[in-house]
Amino acid sequence: MEDFKKYTDPNISEQELDALTGKLLRAKLARDKKQRWATILENEHDFKRGSGKLQASTKPRVLYLRWLSLAASLLILVALALFLWKPDSPSALALADTYLAEEKIMGPQTRKGDIEVELLSQKAFEAYNTGKYQEAIVFWKQMEAQNAMKVEDFFFSALSYIQLNELDQAIANFHLVQKLAASTPKYQKESNWLLALALLKNGQTADAKVELQKVINDGWRHDKAKKLLEATLKEEEAR
Repeated sequence: MEDFKKYTDPNISEQELDALTGKLLRAKLARDKKQRWATILENEHDFKRGSGKLQASTKPRVLYLRWLSLAASLLILVALALFLWKPDSPSALALADTYLAEEKIMGPQTRKGDIEVELLSQKAFEAYNTGKYQEAIVFWKQMEAQNAMKVEDFFFSALSYIQLNELDQAIANFHLVQKLAASTPKYQKESNWLLALALLKNGQTADAKVELQKVINDGWRHDKAKKLLEATLKEEEAR
């Protein structure tokens, strides 16, 4: 206040006016600088002037705590949903399709016997092994006409019929393999399993359950057969 009185005094000397002017300018710059830094601290660093000292602003902290609480609540809801949610189990038919797709059984390449029959058999298995199932069946039918079919021919022709979705014929050929069990034990366990899958796909659930129980008892594909049988029984109970 005293400085302003002197500054407005008409009798002030030139030297005193220069000194006072410099003092007032420095004071003004200092105030501007303080004000600028106060604005920066409040806007960029969440500090504002409190009662005589700089304090951290509580508003950003409150917002942060609210967001943190909301995020925690959402996390709890998501965790609870994951805990309670149970994915639908695949149907028995879907399981059967999956298991059939997993069976990759290659046919034999050579066969001893009549030259003509041997040639037909070779052509049949070459077609089967390359995925030409309809062509393979043509050769097996020619062999069947000559009464030259063996257990492996019935077994792999049944597999070919499954691939062509001709399930009745596939089931019939698997039954023929089973009838040859006394003389030829080859492919019996495989036939029980694949017959069960074919029966299930063909809607013959009761017969499929019998074959699945055989598979469970003999141990080959035990786990898959048990899972498939459980799925079948569960669906029957739900009806």
